[in-house]
Amino acid sequence: MDILSTRLRDLRTNKDLKQSQVADALSIGRSTMSNYENGRDIPPEMIAKYADFFKVSADYLLGLTNEPLPKNADTVKPFQKLSVADPYAFTLSDVLELVDAFTEYYQAGAPAGEAPMRCMRRVMDAMCKVLSSASRHNIAQLLLAVNELASCCLQGNDMLKTYLLKEEPK
Repeated sequence: MDILSTRLRDLRTNKDLKQSQVADALSIGRSTMSNYENGRDIPPEMIAKYADFFKVSADYLLGLTNEPLPKNADTVKPFQKLSVADPYAFTLSDVLELVDAFTEYYQAGAPAGEAPMRCMRRVMDAMCKVLSSASRHNIAQLLLAVNELASCCLQGNDMLKTYLLKEEPK
């Protein structure tokens, strides 16, 4: 029996659950679940369902780590709440993609200087002000914050100028 099937069985039995209970929760047949626990190949989307159901990482199920929860589990929770509240909400993956883009940018020698980082920091600060003002129903502050956010977005022109002229923006 491979590590994946062993961990699936162990997680289920440690919670005193029957195969039929977990199968129902995952919307699969009990015999399919039995096959998974006996080493039959499991589709990736089913591994994700198991991980979500048992509140463990897919890496743990696959034997890539012995830690059931990822080190960033506390970071993931707010993003999960957001995605339930709004299907258009950004995810932790979106944030990590942005970090990867910044990493790639700096590894390429930061061709537009520090302007992108300054701009992103201003955008994030302005967006926080927008959300805070909106949640407090403060229309005057919301208007100011939206204008600040728009100004930050226009800072992209400074990045283009810096890139084309190879000079640091003011």
